[in-house]
Amino acid sequence: MSVDLHPDACKRFDEVATEILRQVQTRHPKSSSKATYIPDIQPKAQIKQGDIIGPITNTTSIVDGRGVEVGRFIERDGYRVGLEGSAFEQLKKLASRLQECSVLRDVISETFSLDAVFEWLIGRHQGGDSTELSKCFLEKVNSALIDATIWIPLYRVHLQSDITLGQVTFKTITREFIDKWQAAAMSKSPDHRNSLQQFFDQERARLQGACAAVVTIAGAEKARAVEIAREKALTATSLLRFLSMANRSPRLQSFCTLLGREAVYINSELIFVGQGNIPQYVRSAEYSKQTAWIIDNNYISQMREVIRSLSTLATQENQTPFKKTLLDALLLYSRNSVASDPADKLVYVMVALESVFLRNENEPIQKSVAERMAFVVGDSQAKRKAIASNFAQTYSLRSSFVHHGNSIADLDVLEEFLVNAWSCFIGVLGTIERYRTKEELINALEDRKFA
Repeated sequence: MSVDLHPDACKRFDEVATEILRQVQTRHPKSSSKATYIPDIQPKAQIKQGDIIGPITNTTSIVDGRGVEVGRFIERDGYRVGLEGSAFEQLKKLASRLQECSVLRDVISETFSLDAVFEWLIGRHQGGDSTELSKCFLEKVNSALIDATIWIPLYRVHLQSDITLGQVTFKTITREFIDKWQAAAMSKSPDHRNSLQQFFDQERARLQGACAAVVTIAGAEKARAVEIAREKALTATSLLRFLSMANRSPRLQSFCTLLGREAVYINSELIFVGQGNIPQYVRSAEYSKQTAWIIDNNYISQMREVIRSLSTLATQENQTPFKKTLLDALLLYSRNSVASDPADKLVYVMVALESVFLRNENEPIQKSVAERMAFVVGDSQAKRKAIASNFAQTYSLRSSFVHHGNSIADLDVLEEFLVNAWSCFIGVLGTIERYRTKEELINALEDRKFA
């Protein structure tokens, strides 16, 4: 696979690049001012001369107080060559326009584009290859394209069987998977067997038996492939959390997220007891009632129809306005399951419900959402009244928190509401092929109410 740009687009990009080239600066290196305080931090590793392959290039980025890069220079032959200020902004704009071209948007990352344009500018300024930017850029892009299958581990989620949501399949990282990986690494680097063994012992403890979001990306440079895979994995994992019990209880918190993003708090204390000078070093994790999540075949079978509907939403191709609305609502709703504070759970769930069941901001929230929820979930007059009554109580808890900062005192009321909300979204998921817009859903519920 290769990509190309329209000749007219190439011509315009080359013209802009030539204009920026004239603004490349060559300066004597600035004398670095000594820091007033340097923390005594223990180095984690040392890079020796034998570890260095090829020439050393020192690239310096200038970053403003907001953390935004406003300049970039490379040091060569005792000089600093690069751009800053308005010239660097023009460079970033050109790189962004290249990356946003329809044929490149899902192929290269913004970082790849910026680095490639900067490299061309420096090379041309130093009297290197006279090839125009567009040709060099496309050659660099096409040489970087790969097809990749990317496994992104989740934190303490375990599956008995695969689950597919859209373009993401959740699979188990098996013992055999890591055995094969380790054998290949050992065969490739036999002189580093001891360090490799240590690495795989550590990673096996973290990864073996864990669930991973598996995404296949065709024809993209590596960084962009990872970006796309991570975006798809985040969306699919948010939808997977819909199956968690943490959606139905204010006392539970899900840790189902990409490995490294888990909200686990680690406490660390140095405790001196009595007159002793040697402290006890204590580290402990703060967990809620639910940590590891095991999804067995029995539960997968029970939720088969829900999983199928979630997979339809995750596909995101030829989606109706109703499916898009429901997907956005569920991605917001899923945040409640990883929240530890009951008030946060309440706000996320309430806003998600409002986004589905309110026509516009002029409708009364309590009456409209409560009644529509009741007619999705309740199969009798008594149940519908109970759901509407619970919604009114919960809405009072929400108002008390939002307007007065009060914590959620009645967890039993909130738990009943969370169960009703979860059941409501299951009911709505069952209608995704029936309605094209949320207006059609609301009209159907209003007709049912007055039937």
